[in-house]
Amino acid sequence: MAASWGFRRQLAQDLSNAERDLRQTETRVANQLESPSRLRQQCLHRNEAEATLSHHDFHKRMALHHAH
Repeated sequence: MAASWGFRRQLAQDLSNAERDLRQTETRVANQLESPSRLRQQCLHRNEAEATLSHHDFHKRMALHHAH
């Protein structure tokens, strides 16, 4: 009977470990799927920031040009 109990406990532990591994894998996959969209978002923000800076730069140059 003791062997049977030990076997069951080991089986329960293996199942618990497998479930934990599965959850970790699901989280990792979800993060990888999310990453490209997050990167795309960062690129959009950077492009907007660069566009805003060049827009300000344009107005500054026009102001300097008209000042002379």
